[in-house]
Amino acid sequence: MTQLPSPAKLATPPDRAIILPLSPPATGDSLTLAVSEVLHLFRLHKRGALKSWTSVQLLPSEHLEFQKRLEKDEDLFRYANVKIRYDYDPGVGRLVIRMTTVLHDYFLRRVVEDITSQLHALCHVVPEPVASILNDTKTQGHTRVDVFGGGYHSPDEAFCHETAEFPRVVIEVSYTQKQKDLNRLADNYIVGSGGSIGLVIGLDFDRVEEEARVLLWRPKIISEDDGKLYLVSDKTLETAFRDEDGNSVDGSLVLHLNDFLLPEDSEGIPQEILSKTLIVTHETLTKYLSEAERRHHLHKSKQGRRVALPTNVISRFRVPTPPEQLDAERESYFRMATARANQRRDGDDEDWADVMDITLRESPPKLRIRSRLNYEECD
Repeated sequence: MTQLPSPAKLATPPDRAIILPLSPPATGDSLTLAVSEVLHLFRLHKRGALKSWTSVQLLPSEHLEFQKRLEKDEDLFRYANVKIRYDYDPGVGRLVIRMTTVLHDYFLRRVVEDITSQLHALCHVVPEPVASILNDTKTQGHTRVDVFGGGYHSPDEAFCHETAEFPRVVIEVSYTQKQKDLNRLADNYIVGSGGSIGLVIGLDFDRVEEEARVLLWRPKIISEDDGKLYLVSDKTLETAFRDEDGNSVDGSLVLHLNDFLLPEDSEGIPQEILSKTLIVTHETLTKYLSEAERRHHLHKSKQGRRVALPTNVISRFRVPTPPEQLDAERESYFRMATARANQRRDGDDEDWADVMDITLRESPPKLRIRSRLNYEECD
């Protein structure tokens, strides 16, 4: 397998963004202000006050400063490592803080449980050493994946062998109309890992339309006219599993045992073993998504069952101590930014309407990514 020394980084912008055209600060203050904003957003997340995906322009030099300052705040650093899902793409200078919903998490969990159950069942019917390899392949949740070039992502889910640097299979759920984000993210995973990530599963649905799709990407090595070989991501499947009327479409998501093995682990293994399948029918995917939608509606409507406290019992929350203090200037700045975001909400999506894409300076030069992963500046 050919491994590129420095693959290009691809952006994963948030589902929706309200652009706040803030005036750029003075040159001498730009680094501190940009980094302070990201740290403030992390603190908002810690307080439970950040509800939406948020994207911030952050140049590589600023990102380095952000990492240094985050590590100095030991409490926030520990919280961020465990609780905050965020991606950074140095190619476009963007940091994205991911936020999910019950719909997203419930659907993902049902699919992952199904695949995991089938993977465990295969452990009992395949010979050694394959059985041990599968048994040592676990889900690793949102554990950060560092790709070549300084970028990193927090996948929705991933399957990784305990001795592997990269997960072998990554799952991403996208409930937007921007399928191109999934394409770029899959490319970043596969090429950014030098092909070690061998399968990216995309589950794409829209919360307004009924149609939902499943997509698969795998590594592929191609040759160009210059005689060189290039590692690229190849979309091998794109099909609807639920139609626009909400009905399941005939078909299945079919994975192979070999998808969970590194090439070196599959050497000498008979093809009839490697080709054993894990199957999730489109009907099952539709059922899982429908369950997630019902759960999401119940959560949003707050009509689910709950404990009924006696009428004479008063809930008393613990008073935080010491209270978190923020610099007055930064606090004022973010109050204004939040107010401006609220004024520009379009109101068509209550979960995502208040997303802030805070742009504090001119974005870095836009780049075009070729399939062979070379940068070309756009005009």
